[in-house]
Amino acid sequence: MSPSDTATSTVRCEGDLDIVTSEDVKRQLSALVETGSDTVALDLRDVGFVDSSGLGALVAVHHYAEAKGSQLVVRSVPTHVRDLFTITRLDNLLTVVE
Repeated sequence: MSPSDTATSTVRCEGDLDIVTSEDVKRQLSALVETGSDTVALDLRDVGFVDSSGLGALVAVHHYAEAKGSQLVVRSVPTHVRDLFTITRLDNLLTVVE
C-alpha cells in the first residue's frame, strides 16, 4: 500500500485484503483519518481477494472516519469485490465510486 499526496488522501491496495493484511490496512487508513484528511480513498483495483477480516476493517475505518468528521471512499472496485459488497449489503454503508 502506498499513499499519494493529493487533496484527498488515497491509498492503493494490492493483493489480498484478508486476515493477514487487514490490520495493517486499517492502521494505515486510520492514520490518514487522524491527520485530518477530509476524505480517505481506498483504491481496490488490484485486490484479488477479500475475506471477512478485510470487510471488517473497511467497516471499522468507515465508522472511525465518520466519528472524526471524515469519509472513507472505496474506488476502482473489481466486479468480484463489488459483488461481495452487494451480498453483504456493504454497498449500502460504504461510499463506492468508479
